[in-house]
Amino acid sequence: MKLAHVIFTRGFAGSERGTAEMCNAQAERHEVWIIVGSHNRSEAGASILERLDPRVQVIELSHVFRNFQLKRALKQIAPDLIHTHLGQASMRVGELDLGIPTIATLHNRFNEKHARLDGVLCITTHQERTIGQEFAGRSWRIHNSYVPHRRLSPDEIAECRRFAGAAPDEYLVGGIGRMVKIKAFELLLEAYEKAALPDARLVIIGEGVELENLKAAAGDRVRFLGYREDARDFFQAFDLFVCPSRVEYFGRVCLEALDGGVPVITTAEGEPEFYVPRYGGTVVPKDDADAMAAAIRQHHAAKTPHATHDLTQYELPAVVAHVDEIYAELVAAHRTQTV
Repeated sequence: MKLAHVIFTRGFAGSERGTAEMCNAQAERHEVWIIVGSHNRSEAGASILERLDPRVQVIELSHVFRNFQLKRALKQIAPDLIHTHLGQASMRVGELDLGIPTIATLHNRFNEKHARLDGVLCITTHQERTIGQEFAGRSWRIHNSYVPHRRLSPDEIAECRRFAGAAPDEYLVGGIGRMVKIKAFELLLEAYEKAALPDARLVIIGEGVELENLKAAAGDRVRFLGYREDARDFFQAFDLFVCPSRVEYFGRVCLEALDGGVPVITTAEGEPEFYVPRYGGTVVPKDDADAMAAAIRQHHAAKTPHATHDLTQYELPAVVAHVDEIYAELVAAHRTQTV
């Protein structure tokens, strides 16, 4: 098949990682294009473009007359199917009338921006519940995907800990994500202080508009590492990972933490509250610093060890095979309707 993915975001976080991994895997069997905005880099220079396989063909569009440019690009590609990611891309593709099947991955929730597409892929139970009866398209449930990370050597793990400022005998608590309000890293700072662990350090990895405010509020046993290409290495160096978000529709970061073997604390708002406990993790109420602090103290007291988990159902090849089946079904239905 000839596939066109469309995503108009900046930086490189979970949604961009998932899109890049999907495109790269599909490029082994299909002709894959991706259409992005020309302003696709974060302030730190991170972009989806660096994570794409050379076989994935790229078109960058400016902000000027974007719908016109998008329509022209899609006519040039003439794909069998258009796959959108996040609201802006879904809305703009839905506004076009190209006679090509369209489908979106719901990285967040269903809303009016997806209403004119032919189908949506849900990665959580919550997303399925947000689709109203007025939606004329179809929906499918798939697993979110991830690529298992390489295993670090003991020396590499020790180097990550040293870079985070943690001595060998200190308890290293970690957080990774975008520094924005919905990720609630100010709550993690508060909970860490309330936990009052004398032999612990907290390290936070990521960038975003709240970074300077968080630095100003942090104590002297907290270190911010900013955006890092090797962020996934640190899961194997943490003694505990905490995801304090006010909502995580799927929480890829929690899945990647489980892949790293580190014990996980997450909040009860989104899909992680269902899958993290299956692997021995802890769920606390969102916006509850006292409950989060208690959970941190419990893991610290128990010295919860790293563990190996069977995450096969989430691995990329299985998910891509399922998506291929959905594509074929959607394309066949579209051909039947247009005959």
